[in-house]
Amino acid sequence: MGADSPNDLPLRTAKSLREELRKRGLSTSGNKAALKERLEKALAAEEQAEAIECRSSMSHASLVSSSSTSSQRAQETLKRAELEAKVALLEEKERLLREEMELKMKRERLQLREEIALAEAREKALEMSASVLNEETIPRRQGSAANGDDNDDSQRELTAIQALLTQQKRTLLPQSQIQAFRGDPLEYKGFIRAFESRIVKRTEDCAERLHFLDQYTDGKPNTIVRSYMHIDPVKGYAEARKALDRKYGDDYKISKAYVETLLTWPAIRATDIDGLEDFAIKLRGCLNAMEDISSLTEVNHPKNLQKIVGKLPAALQEGWRRLAFSLTRQDAKPSFQDVVEFVEKEVEVAADPVFGTAEMAAISSGTKSSPVNRREQAVKVKKSKIHVTKTTEDAANGELRRLCPCCKEGHDLEACQKMLHKTTSERLELVKKSGLCFGCLRYGHSSRQCRKRKTCSKCGSRHPTLLHMDSRNSEEGRPGPLPEPRSEVCGGTTTDRAGPVMSILPVLVTGRNGKTSQTYAFLDSGSSATFITNALAEKLKLKGEETSLAITTVEQDELKISSQALTGLQVSSLDGSGSVKLPCTYTIKKIPVTSSDIPDASVVQQWPHLAGIKIPVVEAEDVGLLIGCNCPLAMEPWDVVHCEDGGPYAIKTRLGWTRMTQK
Repeated sequence: MGADSPNDLPLRTAKSLREELRKRGLSTSGNKAALKERLEKALAAEEQAEAIECRSSMSHASLVSSSSTSSQRAQETLKRAELEAKVALLEEKERLLREEMELKMKRERLQLREEIALAEAREKALEMSASVLNEETIPRRQGSAANGDDNDDSQRELTAIQALLTQQKRTLLPQSQIQAFRGDPLEYKGFIRAFESRIVKRTEDCAERLHFLDQYTDGKPNTIVRSYMHIDPVKGYAEARKALDRKYGDDYKISKAYVETLLTWPAIRATDIDGLEDFAIKLRGCLNAMEDISSLTEVNHPKNLQKIVGKLPAALQEGWRRLAFSLTRQDAKPSFQDVVEFVEKEVEVAADPVFGTAEMAAISSGTKSSPVNRREQAVKVKKSKIHVTKTTEDAANGELRRLCPCCKEGHDLEACQKMLHKTTSERLELVKKSGLCFGCLRYGHSSRQCRKRKTCSKCGSRHPTLLHMDSRNSEEGRPGPLPEPRSEVCGGTTTDRAGPVMSILPVLVTGRNGKTSQTYAFLDSGSSATFITNALAEKLKLKGEETSLAITTVEQDELKISSQALTGLQVSSLDGSGSVKLPCTYTIKKIPVTSSDIPDASVVQQWPHLAGIKIPVVEAEDVGLLIGCNCPLAMEPWDVVHCEDGGPYAIKTRLGWTRMTQK
């Protein structure tokens, strides 16, 4: 066989043996002896196959002269050779499987040894802890033996063992993270407790404590800590802690922050169960924190309790009044804790899975009057529209204004013509770069902290109209059609004697000069502007910026009249429970409603389902104020008493109750 002869195999290297095996498609693993043995078997099989092939060819050459018996013998010989070759391959496969199994067993044995080693290490650590414990307890045991107090010594030893076991269990707990403190007084107590538990108790090195204090503070607190980084660490850490305690840990400041959070909480709608639950959680957190610092005096003040209860829906305010009356009858003064427990109970009631507010509303929704029918009834109303174009800019409202960030002129950003011609994407980028709030376009806070969000006049959402984007123009980033500057629309109405009663209610109007007057206000959701009669403006002695109004009615277009733009007006309910700051208000000769549209308070008492509603009467012959949809806080319904038997229904706003009915 030449170079492949078995006699030449001892002279070959392991590399050449593997090459020969690779050519034949056989395994190349193992040492040289194994490789040699494998190749010898393969060569023997090849020689045998060649012999068979040779015999087969000879049998074929003599096929003409041989008998059928010799032909069968050759076939059997060939078959036998094939079977022998298969046996050789199976033996090789068996050997490979055996080697793989041995390798798997070796890996498992190695893993077991590793686990045993770890167990031994833990065992040694426990033995060392036990020896330290024995060294600590032996002197105590000798002293107790001298005093004859073995029981006390045993108790101390048991306590030490329990402490050791507790420490071992604590090491198995997942690592807790300390949230960085950013200056909120409401978070300071919790931060200090976490810092002392996770850092102070684990290191006596003041340098390390100061380093971690620097690591886990941010913003102004971090600036305070860093101011003590360059002095002796012992003194630096102590002084840094004192500075933080003075700035954020004062009990009065914490109490004031909690009270301010509650007093600035937005009013909760009757159907907002999630909002009511969030308020209850905040109340409970405030109570727990103030009990911890023993500072409930301020929040228990009657005026603060009134303001907190005023955040609740009208129905819950009524429930609290009854509870407070009951407590007073029992010679108990209503407290903040009573408010917290009352709100928590009402949350559970409103969220009941069977009789909760949402569940009952879903059941009764089918019995409510159809919006279509209401719309059909309103067809009888004859409407006119007033388009108001202001020729000059608003007054400064007595406030210090910054220059427009877009054109650097002395007007608001919303009045900037250059800004109006930018795409929405460009507007957003300018607002962001200028550091303005995305909710009100003012400086000094972010949109998350905004308490005076503007309402879009196009979609009604809580964002400035300047940042509104129409869906059809969203791909190009272009804003919707640009309105005329300072253009407003008023849906003032005139009614016939068969029409419905308008949404009119008595209010108290206060001017910037502090003068007040009672009048009737018409809540007109069809108007995009707010108006005041000339007579009422003169009575309040108000003067504003001269303005021209372009009035468009059904009969006449662009009827121009002179007007004044008044700012700083405020309107409130007669009992003082709610108030609204009006936007820029335009003077007009007459509000397009008559005194016959004012709800008759005596009629309300004729309906049993409206028995608890009182509509005050003021000494005013005409409606002096029209509040449009650009003042959404005045329009927002706080409570609704639905109609019964075709009778009237009533709506409560923050300015009071108003009745809507068919005359």
